[in-house]
Amino acid sequence: MRLRVRGDSGVAEDVLLVRDAAGCDDLAGAAAKDALDRAVALQVALAGDARRGPTTLHLCSGESFGCAVVAADERQIEVRFADGRDRAIPVDQIRAIELSTAAGRPILKQKLARLLTVPRTQQAAPPTHVIRMIGGDYLRGRLLGIDEQRVIYDVAGATKSLPRQDVARIIRLATAQESHPSLLAAMSRLEGIPIVVIGGDGRRQAVAATGMDEGAIVGESPTLGPTAVSLGGCTDVLVGAAIDEVADAERPYAQWVLAPAPPPKAAP
Repeated sequence: MRLRVRGDSGVAEDVLLVRDAAGCDDLAGAAAKDALDRAVALQVALAGDARRGPTTLHLCSGESFGCAVVAADERQIEVRFADGRDRAIPVDQIRAIELSTAAGRPILKQKLARLLTVPRTQQAAPPTHVIRMIGGDYLRGRLLGIDEQRVIYDVAGATKSLPRQDVARIIRLATAQESHPSLLAAMSRLEGIPIVVIGGDGRRQAVAATGMDEGAIVGESPTLGPTAVSLGGCTDVLVGAAIDEVADAERPYAQWVLAPAPPPKAAP
């Protein structure tokens, strides 16, 4: 059973309510309000090009930047920052890539639990990422690459070529054994005063500050190297121990941690 939603541009997309007689999908058995909320969220997502804006890159350290994703493979993602500099960042240092500025409906707890549970047959080669599509669907698999037009993705052993414009988020799945790097420790190896500037858009930029220049903190970023971080529109400035304390308490995508499926119950 499907509910078709059409945006202002005329583009239509279906919300899958029930996939089969067993009801194997997100909204199977859901209240009517849940189905309506999903449809409304999808209609907003289809409203037009306003959903597209600068990509936000979230690092495991707690830093986040506006950038453009140039290309990616299984090992690293090449991004271009506003000052024109390109940087290749290892995939295991990245927590999530937000390709769309459109807000998504919070994921249902049952759906999140299914996406994070790794069956025994996949535990030798577990999934590495979850993709959220503009329409609200989730795909769990392994990220193979990104170019200007496509996101190349392995889903259960099958390679998919997804239109990049249809992908909202790419979230890296952490493991339970994975520890969070200390942003304060990373900056302590640089010369300058460790500072994190939180912008009005929620992005967090770290800099070992060595001075000020026309309303911007100048110094060295553990990710970008020499940089200047504007204080215009910032909502907070963190110094010292508060850097890691706030990062640990407010780390985006912290819930996306894989868990092995429990062993089967012994027969009575």
